[in-house]
Order: sequence, then C-alpha cells, then structure tokens
Amino acid sequence: MNKQFVHFRAVLYLVGAFGLFASAAFTELVVVIVGPPGSGKGTQTTMLRDKLDWLLISPSGILREEKLKNTDLGQIRTDYRYNQDIKDRMKLAALTDKMAQEPGMKPAKGFIVDSWPKSPNGIRFAMGSVFRERDILVVELTVDDNTLIARALKRKLCTKASCGLSYGEHYTEKDKGYCDFCQSPLWQRPKDNPTDFPNRIDKYRKNVEVMKRKYKDYGIDVQSIDGSRNKNEVHEDILKIVNKHAAGI
Repeated sequence: MNKQFVHFRAVLYLVGAFGLFASAAFTELVVVIVGPPGSGKGTQTTMLRDKLDWLLISPSGILREEKLKNTDLGQIRTDYRYNQDIKDRMKLAALTDKMAQEPGMKPAKGFIVDSWPKSPNGIRFAMGSVFRERDILVVELTVDDNTLIARALKRKLCTKASCGLSYGEHYTEKDKGYCDFCQSPLWQRPKDNPTDFPNRIDKYRKNVEVMKRKYKDYGIDVQSIDGSRNKNEVHEDILKIVNKHAAGI
C-alpha cells in the first residue's frame, strides 16, 4: 500500500476517532498560552499547571516526543512537517485525546494548552470540536526580538511532553543533560541558532494578527501581556487574567 496513503489514513483516523467527544457538554476553562518562540510559553504553562493543579497539554510537545521515540506517529509528523493542515489535525487529535483523559483519572479542574491553536484552520478545527462547549481564554506573551534570540540560544528543553520544563542560562540542570524534575533527557531545538531562529520570529509576527482576528470571529479577545519581565511577575499577571476571567469580570 502506498506509504502516503497509509499516513493520510492514520491522520484521519486520529482526528475522527475522537469525534464523539465533540458533542458532550463541558464547562471547564481552557487557557491557551501563545507567543513567539522563546517568549516563555513552556515556563509559564508549567508554572500555571503547578499553581492551579490543572492538566497541561502541549500538542506540539506530544508529537515531538513521538518523533524522538521513532514511533509511526512521529514519522507522520516528520513526513508532513510542511503541511500545516495535516499538522493541525494531528495536534487536534493529540489535544482531544489528552482532554478525554484515561478512565478512572481524577477529573481535570481546567486545562492549560501550550501554543495551539494559532493558524486559522487550527482555530476553526478546535472551536468546532474540542473547544466548542468549553470556556476559552487566550493569553499572548509579547517579547522583543533581541530578548527572544538571546533566550533561544541558551535554552534547553525537556523531551517529555507532559513535563514541559525549559532550562535557560540561570539553570545549572541543563549542564547535566537531564531534566531536574522528571529526569528525561534535555535537548536543544536544531533551529535555535542565530541563522534560523530570527526566521521563526518573523513567521510568528506575520501571522499573529490573523490569529487574533480568527479568535475574534468566535468572540474571543486575545489578552496580551509583557513576557520579557521576570518569570514570576509574568506568572502573577497571567493568574490575575485567569482569575478575572473565571469570575466573569
């Protein structure tokens, strides 16, 4: 059987297999943290998870972890890395699967989603299914280009999607090569270099207003905060936004 056909069937199965959850009634709050690469999304989503005891989901991290494990799903991610539509469908499937949770698990109080959806189709996919009956809050971290580049060249990331810790210049754990929290290996993204990283920033800048307009189509105003400050200050501001939203203020 044609390899490409097999991959398309696998992706479509992943998305279709969880369709039954779309019609269920949910009231949980979902906080989506977006921002340019290096803006601190991994750090802030992890801090928010630890503070609120909510379920943290990184669709990109899940697929990246599968790639590092050389699984079939990881191979699909590699083969279709330039196809945004397929990538969004795979991320939707990963998100829906995690939100459904395992039988017998303690019900999530809320959800924190790291950096997805951002594309118009991704937003449309999520709002038409897994986000449809949930309360959605989107927070954008804004950081200037020079700070983003300086952070990216010094950071290493935990390879475990459910952990999500990011290690910067002020952490000593990165020199050990393993995450201090879960002991998984650390890695540095190949594109976190002086040549490629500015292109990643430019790509985000070109698409961010389109993302905001698409969320606005669904009645969602993206809340922006300064992510260049101390991580604890940023965390406190995110908490204020979450608490105000939850209180209906």
